[in-house]
Amino acid sequence: MVGKISDTYLKTIDKPRESGERFRSVIENSEAGYFMIDKEGIIQYVNDGWVKMYKYSSSDEVIGKHYVVIQHSEDIESAMEFINGIMNNDPRYMRGEFSRKCKDGSTGYHRFSAKPVIRDGEAAGIEGFIIDTTKAKEGEQERERLMNMLRSKNEELQSIVYVSSHDLRGPLININGFSGSLADNCSKLQKRLLNENIDTESKKEILELIKETIPEDLLFITEGTKKMQTLIDGLLQVSRVGTVEVKMESLDMNEIIENIIANVSYRAKEIGASITCQNDLPSCYGDSNQVNQLFSNLMDNAIKYLDPNRKGEIHISARSENGQSVYCVKDNGVGIRGDHQKRIFEVYHRLDPSDNVGGEGLGLTIIKRILDRHNGMISLESSPGKGSEFFVALPINC
Repeated sequence: MVGKISDTYLKTIDKPRESGERFRSVIENSEAGYFMIDKEGIIQYVNDGWVKMYKYSSSDEVIGKHYVVIQHSEDIESAMEFINGIMNNDPRYMRGEFSRKCKDGSTGYHRFSAKPVIRDGEAAGIEGFIIDTTKAKEGEQERERLMNMLRSKNEELQSIVYVSSHDLRGPLININGFSGSLADNCSKLQKRLLNENIDTESKKEILELIKETIPEDLLFITEGTKKMQTLIDGLLQVSRVGTVEVKMESLDMNEIIENIIANVSYRAKEIGASITCQNDLPSCYGDSNQVNQLFSNLMDNAIKYLDPNRKGEIHISARSENGQSVYCVKDNGVGIRGDHQKRIFEVYHRLDPSDNVGGEGLGLTIIKRILDRHNGMISLESSPGKGSEFFVALPINC
């Protein structure tokens, strides 16, 4: 139960008795929060609206305590600056917006309007109102998140259109060129076959067309269509990551990583590489299938880009910090040059298009898409010739 405003308090704000009674009633029944602190920053009074906003059960829990107890640690300095500014009657500090630390540990937001309480011509404390802006702030943050996502998707779409038009052009040129060559060769073959008097030289040319030239043309056409199919399948795979339903749950990462290691162990054994993992990996919150795909892609890349000139080593570790589980996949592979590190998450980007590691450069793009949907992040530390460390941050709770 919130306490009543005392007559002594009414006297401190220098209001006539009749208007003071009305003021008392307005404050005590207002949904807006009202507070009064003394010049030392000690809370003297809060109304029911204030108590509800901060999720306390009674004003008795905060009266007599310093105002900073209801501030986040990073806001204490700013809060004290505002208190001192208001006490000095500085208009710059009499209105503002702060985050607030509620009793249950959650964060809210409010706007405030405050002024000094004058007694005997001097500032004796501060009184003010707060209005809850949590929903508006969360809506603003969600809008900003969606705008950033839209901006990212537009950039990604531009990248896909540009890269796809470039990469698909090569197979199309081959298909077009060798289709024309095939048509010419078929025409030559038809003319030779229509000639009843086929001499030895003509027979030799016909056999060469049938056994070598035409099959070669068909091979290039087939390879071109396979290349286009691979590119299109890759685009569909990237697209599906952004549209498939995400089922969020608490994930046992020890089990997930153990299964991934088991799946790649044969490939690692073939090349003489070792894979180790920290015990007791912290859990995270995410979609099981997508998180599995994320770390499978990271492990796949780590194995692909191990240095053939030394024994391969891959190690998985993790730590918990700031409400996130941060996982690290470290290898001693070929490493990534600085000019490539910002581009490796782009569609179809390959470290070396001429290498023989396979794939179309979509693994890291898919990882980035998965993390976007999980409010996660990925970062990289790498040195050519020494190896790479990929750090993946995923939320611990929903």
